[in-house]
Amino acid sequence: MASLLSFLIFASLSLVNAKSNSTLTPINRDLYHSSADLLEEIKALVHRHPDKLTVETIKTGNKGYKAEITVVTYCRSRKETDDRSKFRILLSFGQHGRELITTELAFRILSILSEEQFLPDVDAASLNNTLDKLVIKVVPMENVNGRKLVEGGDLCERRNGRGVDLNRNWSVDWGKKEKDYDPYEENPGTGPFSEPETQIMRKLALTFDPHIWVNVHSGMEALFMPYDHRNTTPDGAPSEQMRSLLSKLNNVHFHKHCIIGSGGGSVGALPTSYTHRHTNGFVIWPFFPLGPSIGTIVYQGLKFGFLRVPISANALPTSYTHRHTNGFVIWHFPPLGWLLGHPAWPCFIVYKRIRNKFHVTSSLSFGCYSLVSSRPAWPLEYLAHGTATDFMYEVVKVPMAFTFEIYGDTTASSKDCFKMFNPVDVTTFHRVLNDWSSSFFTIFKLGPYQLDGNSSKAMASSSEKFVSIDEYLDGYLVERRNRYGQKMEVLDVGMQEIRTYFRLFLLSSVLLLFMFCSRIARSKSSRPIVSALPI
Repeated sequence: MASLLSFLIFASLSLVNAKSNSTLTPINRDLYHSSADLLEEIKALVHRHPDKLTVETIKTGNKGYKAEITVVTYCRSRKETDDRSKFRILLSFGQHGRELITTELAFRILSILSEEQFLPDVDAASLNNTLDKLVIKVVPMENVNGRKLVEGGDLCERRNGRGVDLNRNWSVDWGKKEKDYDPYEENPGTGPFSEPETQIMRKLALTFDPHIWVNVHSGMEALFMPYDHRNTTPDGAPSEQMRSLLSKLNNVHFHKHCIIGSGGGSVGALPTSYTHRHTNGFVIWPFFPLGPSIGTIVYQGLKFGFLRVPISANALPTSYTHRHTNGFVIWHFPPLGWLLGHPAWPCFIVYKRIRNKFHVTSSLSFGCYSLVSSRPAWPLEYLAHGTATDFMYEVVKVPMAFTFEIYGDTTASSKDCFKMFNPVDVTTFHRVLNDWSSSFFTIFKLGPYQLDGNSSKAMASSSEKFVSIDEYLDGYLVERRNRYGQKMEVLDVGMQEIRTYFRLFLLSSVLLLFMFCSRIARSKSSRPIVSALPI
């Protein structure tokens, strides 16, 4: 029996390895634009609709690295583009190079805004009435340099052209590293806003001052709100407003399939009383089907007996674990399987981690029942530090700041990144674009009403916002560097020192003013009092 079991395990592992070494899915050029073609198509779209759309390309660079970002502004009356009474929405796509589907969604939304494409079952007059009140800025491809690396063959690349994750390069909780930190995936850069792309986006956000921000990604299906760097959401009315809007989107467009909550939160992780957790996850050996064996697991309304098997980080051979994505293998040995008419052969399931969820990636069954299904299971905490959405909410004070994950293939190999992050067939491709573009127009319609009367940010042009000295100096220096290019690169080294000297200057000025006022007060008090009456 032992030899038979060993043979089955060996055969199972051989199948897994054969599958993981199969040909990786290439970019489907029939479905996806190249980065150059997509941006050209978008610029041509703008030129065909000058009454609604404008476009600008913002360029900057430092230390020999250059970047540019295209920004498209939608406003039904171009002369009102700077009208601060309008509701302002800022959307960013393509922050990670490998997530091609997000940039295609940007193009679809712009095509609908320009009325070259249309949403089904939407009244045009009602839609136009909604859009009259909005100014929408769209960044269709934030990470152009990283996208070019993907098109050059590095299909798993998410970072920018010099290896920095743009969604870890913002200042809120920057640089903190979790236990599962992957330097290849999550390099935060040499400091907050060290990258030209984040410098451009930061300045755009501070000057535009949006009411809604959405950062669009792929890898799973989720509607996230702050915070990414801790497993909680904001307190009070702002949190309820964001959650309410996301729930409506989930119900109307996604049949409650999307995860909703904090980007760094844990949504019902398995209790540690019957799991052994380590960096890569946990292992449970369930005994089916009657239980309890040593304890009971309740999963999706079903009860299963289980036996807890402690493991260490190195307990599973690396030859069949997906270490890069924190995956692992679980064998299920259901000795009571014969009670349901099945032999007591083992089965195994391969899990891998995608963002804060563990997914089944492959399985091989010899007639046993499994605890899990093909749906995402067992979300775990996944904290991300230095993200754009946390900066938008905490610093820019955007009332509604979101991160959307629009697609993920949980069955794809961890190395098959194009398939993991992008639809590969035409049906799924168009379904994703149709569903998510419709959801954005629901945001355009409901967002202003959701915030009306409750938002802490006034929509009138008289609204003002205090900006810290650090924020002001960062913006000033970035603008100077953009204007003078290489001549101003030395400011990268001296920005912190300049801020320090500026604070010291302010402090010394206050002290001198205080001393001057004190001296005047003392001189007045020591002066003799002369009577105004004749003696």
